[in-house]
Amino acid sequence: MGDPRVENLARILVKYSLGVKRGHVVDVRGSLASEPLISAIHEELLRRSAFPSVRMTPDSLSSDFFNCARPQQLDEGNPVDRAVARAVDSTIRIYSQMNTRQLSSVDPKKQARYTRAMQSV
Repeated sequence: MGDPRVENLARILVKYSLGVKRGHVVDVRGSLASEPLISAIHEELLRRSAFPSVRMTPDSLSSDFFNCARPQQLDEGNPVDRAVARAVDSTIRIYSQMNTRQLSSVDPKKQARYTRAMQSV
């Protein structure tokens, strides 16, 4: 049994915030630091007969992306992420970083370009 506060938050997110129903497909993403909450969300989704799709990524991938991405990648976004966004009923993103300064050296204009590209999904 995990932390009851984390389990309660997962229940609130899944049941009340999103209103997940049987058969819903839910995309859940977050950093490795958010693993306890992502795990609790995953369990809650399964209890509600939903189909969770979970992806956890290291914090360093965000700064790697913005430091190395070409203009096309910033302006168009990832085609897989676009396809997932169209295919799911709900999305949960847990932004929890162990290094809160990870993106401090990244040009904010690059982050804004990518955000605009992904908003059109």
